[in-house]
Amino acid sequence: MDLRSQLVTWQTALTAPEADWIAIQQQGQAIAIALAQSDSDRYLTYRLEIEKHLRLLQLDLSFWQRSRDPQSQQVRVAALQQRQQTLIRYCEAVLTAIAA
Repeated sequence: MDLRSQLVTWQTALTAPEADWIAIQQQGQAIAIALAQSDSDRYLTYRLEIEKHLRLLQLDLSFWQRSRDPQSQQVRVAALQQRQQTLIRYCEAVLTAIAA
């Protein structure tokens, strides 16, 4: 699967009403690897930011899973949604860079 197809699939997973966080992480890691293997340095910043936010997503997920207080869970869900929106924006930015 080419990079553009991977990004479109990932974007679909990110925008799904019920996010599959494990699949999102796996697809994001595959995209980071594909960006690292590309010949162009123009994707370096995107790759680094995607990798960083995937690590933060993993932390957010672990905190959410361990939270017992409903108020804490709401805070963690908001953090996950914010991280999700950030990853969507990076996905869109890479798609735009590919199209250019």
